[in-house]
Amino acid sequence: MANTDIILPTGATRELPAVRSIGVRDLRDALAMGLQDFWAMPTHVIFLGLIYPVIGLVLFRAMFGYDLIPLLYPLAAGFPLVGPLAAIGLYELSRRRELGLDTSWKHAVDIVHSPSLQSIAALGFLLLVLVGVWLAVAQAIYEANFGSDEPLKLMDFVQRVLTTPEGYKLIIVGNAVGFLFAALAFCLSVVSFPLLLDRNVGVSVAIATSIRAVLHNPVAMTLWAVFVAGLLVIGSLPFFLGLAIVVPVLGHSTWHLYRKLIEPDSSPRPEYQPKPRGRHYGADFPVALFMPTSPAERKPAAMESAEPDHKAGDRNPQTIEEARAFVGHVEALFMPWNVEALVDGFTEDCVVRFGTVPEFRGREALRQFFLARSARQKGYRLRKQCRGLMNDVMTNIWDGEWEDAGTGRRMRGFGVEVWTMRDGKIAIWEASFNTGPVDQPADVAKMLG
Repeated sequence: MANTDIILPTGATRELPAVRSIGVRDLRDALAMGLQDFWAMPTHVIFLGLIYPVIGLVLFRAMFGYDLIPLLYPLAAGFPLVGPLAAIGLYELSRRRELGLDTSWKHAVDIVHSPSLQSIAALGFLLLVLVGVWLAVAQAIYEANFGSDEPLKLMDFVQRVLTTPEGYKLIIVGNAVGFLFAALAFCLSVVSFPLLLDRNVGVSVAIATSIRAVLHNPVAMTLWAVFVAGLLVIGSLPFFLGLAIVVPVLGHSTWHLYRKLIEPDSSPRPEYQPKPRGRHYGADFPVALFMPTSPAERKPAAMESAEPDHKAGDRNPQTIEEARAFVGHVEALFMPWNVEALVDGFTEDCVVRFGTVPEFRGREALRQFFLARSARQKGYRLRKQCRGLMNDVMTNIWDGEWEDAGTGRRMRGFGVEVWTMRDGKIAIWEASFNTGPVDQPADVAKMLG
């Protein structure tokens, strides 16, 4: 029986995530944040990045031991087709750094504990199949122009391609067909892998969302694809050694591009829950490999079916990591402002005590508050960090910059906020903060007072 959970996981949302409109500035921001991640975690990403040059050199060396010289260029060109799969560990590192979690090279392999691991593997297999088809097509194009002659030496092959009409035709047709394969792989995967890592969705939702993101932003995504291709070419020229830098930077940047393209989900990220194992004893072998041996460890079927099925978002964060994930989702709703999603993260009877603003209650008052703020604060860049979790109370610090639409001045702010949670939403929001022009010193005493 097929595992349909890979295509669309049971219990996952069947609604396609909302896609944002982005521009060139967002591409620059994504690249800048990717570079920041690279410099913040150089040991880890270089460790990972060195894998790819080694693979490239092995493939290059293998060309001279077999009759594969005509496939040297298609093999090198096929690497970008599986690049998103190769960079998935880098997405995980950026995700953790974004949430203020510890990062090390070992965290890059945490994807093996992802609830979407099977979907990630299925999509990766699809890309590998695409590479295989591309190589077969490339071989067919070569044989259509040159036939299946005896194997050539490398220099003879290069001369034939660059100095004969058949070689010119091979270059034109090969690159045109290769472009179609690259465009297909880009549309299928540019958002899919980060989405699968971030949310409980299946391959069908991930691919559909990725295609919609490209179609919704044709200019920006075309520029990004050309930029990625250019960097990969540059990184491949010195015997693939440049990929040790290019692949990690592009991997981190792709995660931040995903954050800009896709509206965040307010529900907590699904976490890996290992299956409990009972205590087994030698006398129970081999039965103990398959089921608990102690009657106390076996739950009656009626008891198992009676247990409630908690939905993500129905409960408050239980661990500091869940709290940080929740804060990370809220942070993303300010960049750009998503008022309706922000309001939806509060209870109907929420209470807001925001600095010197008079206390107010309810979602409608909160909506008007956010609308007024979003109209005045343009180009908001915000960073929130969860610093404490005690029962249902979360303590955060934040800092940010924006342009004041009324004065045109660049402003900054920082502060402390306390959220009291109920049923997975913010019931009480208390904040103390200070703001002012970026060219003036911050007054911490004013905030504390």
